[in-house]
This record gives sequence, structure tokens and C-alpha cells, in this order.
Amino acid sequence: YNTYRCNTIMNSNLVYDSLPKMDKYQKTIFKSFEISGLGLHSGKYAKIIVNPAPSGTGKYFILLPQEVNQDLKNNFQRFPTHNNSYKTSIPMSKNDIFSDLILSRTFSNKKNYIMSHIDLYKESIDSKEIKNDNIFNFLKNRLPAQIECVKQKPRFYVSLREDNKEVNCVEHILSSLEAMSIDNAEILIYGYPEIPVLDGSSLGWANKISQVGVKYSQRVSNVMGIDSNKRSRKYRFYSKRPFSVHSHDRFISYYPDNSSKITVGVDFQNESPIIGKQWFSYSIYDDDHYKWEISPARMYLPSLDTLYKVKDLGYFQSGIENTVNVPLQNHWIDYDQIRYTNTECARHEILDLIGCLSLLGFKGNGGIPYGHIVAYKPDLELMIRFVKELKETLQI
Repeated sequence: YNTYRCNTIMNSNLVYDSLPKMDKYQKTIFKSFEISGLGLHSGKYAKIIVNPAPSGTGKYFILLPQEVNQDLKNNFQRFPTHNNSYKTSIPMSKNDIFSDLILSRTFSNKKNYIMSHIDLYKESIDSKEIKNDNIFNFLKNRLPAQIECVKQKPRFYVSLREDNKEVNCVEHILSSLEAMSIDNAEILIYGYPEIPVLDGSSLGWANKISQVGVKYSQRVSNVMGIDSNKRSRKYRFYSKRPFSVHSHDRFISYYPDNSSKITVGVDFQNESPIIGKQWFSYSIYDDDHYKWEISPARMYLPSLDTLYKVKDLGYFQSGIENTVNVPLQNHWIDYDQIRYTNTECARHEILDLIGCLSLLGFKGNGGIPYGHIVAYKPDLELMIRFVKELKETLQI
């Protein structure tokens, strides 16, 4: 992992922002960036463009108008899908930092077969020019990243839904934006409405945010439009009441505090001894190392048997290579994917929990509240339950 980290620093030309996380003003990204790739569960391609947004807008998704999206889906259906024996999730961004690692795998012939059809689909998306006349259609398809838009119990991903609009697998991109102090952002989705899985972590998003930098959001005036000289205050939330949510032996508890800290424990000693017991703590506003301490942690499943079962239910349709850590009793199926020997699973739960907590944001305010959150064996369903209950107790 240290070698991987050093290579990333040398080759990615990172531009770190100098704005403190505890700054009292709302922030956004300095300039736009894009990432493309396959959805983990659908196996379909999408291009995501993240744009700066003015103060008071918060984080929100904009879906391509339905008639264009349908055309893109029809184009994709013309291309044969790859065989189950080598399904994989390949990050398709031209500047993706994981390309060299993934393309050096021993799937050269199979990879070329997949890539040839993916490139055709990419061309069909990239060739679509959106006219200025259609910009107001985008506004109709705006989907705010707020907890009220989570309409169903998540199992392996969080979905946002409002009216006939839906976006899947939002937790990783929202985790990076929230942990790296992005309060306002416009996220455009071209193609299938599932956020690409990249390498199963949020490091791809964190790297892009570091590359483009962070700036103060501009305030919007009803008379003068955007005023670059005005900043908007950011209000942070807190609760005075400790509480817990439970599900069997799982729980998430909240304790009032003057800082923001998350502690997570997992326990798979019986099912998967290689995972065993893991604990990890992360202070969101006191630690600027989300990119190194949390974002690289990959997704995981507790056992190979679990993978077989959930694939039959329609999940993980693009495969687990380079994306999901899967144990087989006392060893990992692919040790090369492991980045933290004894804490990666706990770190990834923190990653997901930050993504869920970001749904507390409202018009650039809120997000991760003050307080100490302690979670034991959490899953996404319990996280969403916790966030919904936490919202009812929050104050400014």
C-alpha cells in the first residue's frame, strides 16, 4: 500500500486545497471534473460530471432528460455483454489513477473484448451534445442528496428517489464530497443512473477532488446573479440527546460532543476468521487524511457463499475483481486487493457512514454533525435508519 500511495503522489499532480475543514463558510470544488465507468450491480456504463455550485444549493444530482437516456440505453443493448466467467468492473476514465494497476492484470484478451464494446457505448454518450435550450429540462430532473429522498431500505447500496427520478450507489461519491468539505456540488449523470464503482472504494473521487481543489461557494443574488465577492455562512448541526438504533446484535449510537468522530467495529470471527474483529476511529474535522485513511478502503462481503447468494438476487452483476474483497475462511481470494491488513472492513464502514451522514445536508449547511458516533457491525439499512432518527433531534 505504501508503494501504491507513493506512486499516486508522484503521478497524479495533486493540488491540495488550503481551506480548513472547520471554516465557517460554504465551499465547492474549484473546477469541474468527470469520471466514467461501470456500475457494480447493473454492469452498465455512465459518465459522471461534477460541477461547482453556488452557495445554498447543496449537493444534488441532475439526470439526463429521459428521451436521451433511453436512446443511450438502447445503444448499450446493441452491444453483447461479457461472459459471467470474467465479469469485472473496469474504471473507464482516461485519467483514472487505477488504470495502470487494473490493465496490468492477466485478463488481456477478455479485457480487450469488454473494452471494445464499452468504447462504442462511450462514443454514443460522448457524441450527445446537449443544447442550451435543454438546460431547463435538467432542472426538472434535479434530485437533491437529502435523506428524505431515500425511499427504500438499502441492502448493498443507497438509492435516492423522487417522483420518477432515481440514482443508485451514491454513498461513495457523497462520502468523498462530504469528508473533503464540499458543501455545494452539481453532479450530472449521463447514461445509466448508477454511480460507477471504480475500484470499490472512494479513492477515485477523493483524488479528483484533490486535483481540482476547493474554493468558497459564490452567493447568488436575485438581482445581480452570482456575486463572487460574497460568501455564505455554513451552519453545522448537533444534538443534545444521546440515542441508539439497534437491529439484532448491531447498533449505532450517538453521543453529544464538541467534535465530530466516528468509531466503527465489525466482528466476523465465526463466519470469516480472516476478517475477525476490527475497530477503527476517525475524527472528521481534526484529521485531514480521509484520502489516505478512509477513502482507499474497498467494499467487502463476509464470505464467498454470500457472494453466490446475492449474485442470484441480481447484485454484483459486473463482478468483484478489483472492487470487492471476499474472504474464504482464513485467507482472501485476492490478497493483492487488500490495502489495510487488519482494519479495511471497519474503515469501509466509516466511508459508507460518512456518505449516509452527508444526506443530512440542506442548502449547503449541516452534513456530518458534531458528536461521537459509535457503530458496531453496521450495514447500510441501519445507517439510514440512524440518519433519519438523528435528523429529528438536530439543532443549529
